[in-house]
Amino acid sequence: MQNYSDAELAALYNESKCSHYLTELFSRHSDIIYRAVIRNMKNSSDAGDMVQKVYRQMVLNLHLYKGKGSVIGWMLQIVFGTCNNQLPTEEGGQSFEEGRQNSIIKMKSEIVQVAIHKNNESQEMIESHLNKLPEINKDPITLQIIEGLSIKEVSDALEISEKKVHTQIAQGFEKLKLSL
Repeated sequence: MQNYSDAELAALYNESKCSHYLTELFSRHSDIIYRAVIRNMKNSSDAGDMVQKVYRQMVLNLHLYKGKGSVIGWMLQIVFGTCNNQLPTEEGGQSFEEGRQNSIIKMKSEIVQVAIHKNNESQEMIESHLNKLPEINKDPITLQIIEGLSIKEVSDALEISEKKVHTQIAQGFEKLKLSL
């Protein structure tokens, strides 16, 4: 099954309802889905339950994926929508639209990429500064740099144009330079 692309696995599952295709698709992306849930929930004790809700929504809605954009982008849309709909408003909960707008930015700086992977101390320092950024900058940077998604996948996940992703990343990078 590793020879199939994500889009092919989604199509095969939609045609046959064979759980092997779904299992392969989910196992490929389980790490990024879990990390995205934790970042959006801001409470790791709720993450396990939320991951189950996210996967349930993916199974129920996979028939809606029509091959436009990347599958991981579509999956992250489900993560953001499900998490944002579960956040209590008294704790700063946001609508899906606000969450989407505040979710992804890409950092282009090779210096920051090296620092993230260099050692745990550098990684903790970078993550600390990333967490101080507004969501509109933090999420795109995190998805692109830490998770390794392409600009297209980030664009799909946030349902914004690739140009806007580049802009949000550049703005976030400027804020990080000041912070660092």
